[in-house]
Amino acid sequence: MYHRLLFCVQIGAGILKQVSEAYRKLRGTLRFLLGNLADFDPSKDVVPYEQLPAVDKWLLAKHAAVMAEVQEAYDSYQFRRVFQACLNFVSNELSSFYLDTAKDRVYIQDQNSSSRRACQTVQAAVLQGLLSALAPLVPHMAEDAWLNLPQHPSSNTATTSSSSAAPSSSSSSNGSNGQESSSSNGASSSSS
Repeated sequence: MYHRLLFCVQIGAGILKQVSEAYRKLRGTLRFLLGNLADFDPSKDVVPYEQLPAVDKWLLAKHAAVMAEVQEAYDSYQFRRVFQACLNFVSNELSSFYLDTAKDRVYIQDQNSSSRRACQTVQAAVLQGLLSALAPLVPHMAEDAWLNLPQHPSSNTATTSSSSAAPSSSSSSNGSNGQESSSSNGASSSSS
């Protein structure tokens, strides 16, 4: 039986290169988001959804749609579809458009400007949602990013009804330390 399975799995240098590029794209985007949130404190800096600019509301709507697709894929054990949905969102809407247009707001505007804080509010919500969605697939990368969040992970930074996509059983697999486990559960509920 095992011998037959070896012939069913096709892998080569091209596939490995493609997967490593996707991993680097995700990791680079997560690092970029973490860097943008270094001075963001959700207890005082969160901008209410009603006050967000249209582009921020657009990204949150896209994020909510992706998280719904990811949840549906997890529910049917389609892990490739989860990874593909996250990667497409990160590559197309997030990196190629939103983060490119947000650079001026994050880097040029005053540290406490409402436009900059709105952008950080959205980035924090998207980052926590992505980490919850990716944790079952790339747990080391997700945990590394989670532990480097500048704010307390159980803080509520979500400004819309975007739901966490990671299945509830994944939050208990973060380790034996109860703090990480409760942090993951907090993120799952904070994105709702």
